[in-house]
Amino acid sequence: MKRSRAGPLAIVVITMMALTLAAPLRADAWARGRNAVYAYLGVATIDADTAFDSSGDRVPFPGRGARQTRFSVYAEAGLSDSVTFVANVPYQRVTSRGVFNDFTTAGGSDADVRLRFTRNTGRGAIAIEGGVFIPLGYDTRDFPQLGTGSVDPIVNVAYGTSIAALPDGFLSLQAGYRHRGGGLSDELPYSAKAGAFFLPRLGTFVALRGWKSRGDFRGLDPTYELVAADSEQLAAAAEVYFRVTSRVDVNATWSRAIRGRNSAIGNEWSIGIAAHR
Repeated sequence: MKRSRAGPLAIVVITMMALTLAAPLRADAWARGRNAVYAYLGVATIDADTAFDSSGDRVPFPGRGARQTRFSVYAEAGLSDSVTFVANVPYQRVTSRGVFNDFTTAGGSDADVRLRFTRNTGRGAIAIEGGVFIPLGYDTRDFPQLGTGSVDPIVNVAYGTSIAALPDGFLSLQAGYRHRGGGLSDELPYSAKAGAFFLPRLGTFVALRGWKSRGDFRGLDPTYELVAADSEQLAAAAEVYFRVTSRVDVNATWSRAIRGRNSAIGNEWSIGIAAHR
């Protein structure tokens, strides 16, 4: 964790970075399957007017608030029955609404590329993923920033199992380690998700997801002394999933941070369409 002295405007930078760094883990433990392909196109938006400060207390958002819109292309391709290629390519538009001026940055941020190695375990599966976050050419001097400009390796362990008591029910658990560059402290992303299809074409899911920062937040005064963009967050989420056809799906998701440090608080809404074969 790197300290710096800054004014109220810098608080907006920090909180906006808490928005842009929140990259939820999409992949589950199951293998996609040899020659199978899954592609998802989605858009998510979040507005924030409150935040968690460096002590985890809920405070008014610095300035007048912030807004982020994120477009994502997510894909999985089965290289074999046990190996899956996973990629997520985002495009973001981030606006920090300061006291007197608004600041906006738009462009590709950090692509997430991984290989998932899966082993079946009866009704479920366990997987290990390894990959990197790759900057997509943005300028790190832009305000608000889209990222640190560094390549960040990540490893992730996932476990998924069916729930026999629920129709098409399942439980998915994940935990990982992201080595952060650019002066940031390393992160421990994690998630838990459960759901079922109570109607043949309609699934409902609930989730907890977030990341833990290895930074030391003790003794920081959020009014003038800030970290370089470190944050941590735990968010609750709910999703509705509709099977349009056997190969086309639509989903809509809501999520909101319920705990964190140097992290924005706001309702995030997303919708997307997926095709698979």
